[in-house]
Amino acid sequence: MFKHLSNFCTKTAVALLVFGLCSSAIWAQSIKIQYKDTPITSILKDVQRHSGYNFVYSNLLEGIENKVSITHEGTASEITDLLSKLFKGTNIIYEIKGKQIALLSSDIKKRE
Repeated sequence: MFKHLSNFCTKTAVALLVFGLCSSAIWAQSIKIQYKDTPITSILKDVQRHSGYNFVYSNLLEGIENKVSITHEGTASEITDLLSKLFKGTNIIYEIKGKQIALLSSDIKKRE
């Protein structure tokens, strides 16, 4: 009986270890992008597909259609580094709540 229990515990431990490694790999998913003269909206769509973050913004947001050149490599948890690079030189700021990223004009934020 103890042999069966020991075998069960070993299999359970291995399964938990594999699950833990898989979830860690997903959590630390790498985002690698390289664009040249590409609209910010196109880059956001690609980042959304690969990172699990959802972007919320108005198409009327000033600068959202600007063409930028950017190279970035990092994990999904380092999304702020990517966004800082992406919006450098624009009037666009962001707020992150969970997996939602709201893009706003810095002018609107100043009025609050």
